[in-house]
Amino acid sequence: RFIFLVGSGDGSLNFVSGGLFSDPDSSFAENGTMYFGYVDTLAKKTFLHCKCGVGKTVSVLGDSISTYEGYIPEGNAVFYNGSRAGVSDVRQTWWKRTLDALGYKLNTNNSWSGDKVTGRGISRATQLDNGTNPDIIIVYLGINDFNGNIALGTYNGKGAVPSTTNTFREAYANMLKAMLKKYKTSKVYACTLVTDQYTTD
Repeated sequence: RFIFLVGSGDGSLNFVSGGLFSDPDSSFAENGTMYFGYVDTLAKKTFLHCKCGVGKTVSVLGDSISTYEGYIPEGNAVFYNGSRAGVSDVRQTWWKRTLDALGYKLNTNNSWSGDKVTGRGISRATQLDNGTNPDIIIVYLGINDFNGNIALGTYNGKGAVPSTTNTFREAYANMLKAMLKKYKTSKVYACTLVTDQYTTD
């Protein structure tokens, strides 16, 4: 598991998981616990320590907030183009900040602004490599399905994946099935969607 040390920035001691640590810049591993970073409450900043991604690659499957012009396949709809929503540099995007902080390199970012899991999600799920399979795949997709009032569906993750792809649960399961079939050695992380202002479900 990953934890954050919380420090005041003045060198004071920090109690974490029953342990006492005086140096927030030193890493430790104890009982499966890994020091991932710390929060400086004075500077109001979060500092990531773990460079666990060095030598590894990440691919991203997403929608508008994961796009950036020049970093997604040609023809994909882009939202962030350097002059929208206050994002003027790719280093401001959530995925670039995460990869840079942890030492990962981008393999492929197959994001498409406005797209849905029930749209191109399944086909894009098998287009996440540059000729070499990524070590990690991050899926951050689905908010447009809910904004578009796509039916949730009934599949609960048990049993055979149904062939239906016009409902969210079924389409998501088919997307992951296709992804895992092609990228057998990749670790897949499916991100929880952010709270949406347009729906109550």
